[in-house]
Amino acid sequence: METPFLLYHFNLNDDGQALPTTLTGKIASKYLIDSEEQERRKAEMKKICIQCHSTDWVNNQFTKLEKNAEDTDRMVLEATKLMNEGWERGIAGLFLQLFSEGNIDVLNSTILSTFKFQ
Repeated sequence: METPFLLYHFNLNDDGQALPTTLTGKIASKYLIDSEEQERRKAEMKKICIQCHSTDWVNNQFTKLEKNAEDTDRMVLEATKLMNEGWERGIAGLFLQLFSEGNIDVLNSTILSTFKFQ
């Protein structure tokens, strides 16, 4: 049997996932460009942006981008912790059963009766 394409082209992080960081934020630096190369590329990108935008505008956009990434990482980590706790307590499997084919109508009617949509 041939190995799927994705397995050839992704390296795994310390959690065994094909992601650039672990779910706790540890960077899989072995497989990524180093910080010096990241800064070089960022500077090149800023040079392109500055051709049409002011330096302040470009710097603000990069600041927003970095803040967005930090916020996203924090939220994903919290959601992952909740899911892990659900699996540890045995309730995540119950949640998945709610979405099984036989229960989807019951779930839909429960959601519709719980929330009043206007």
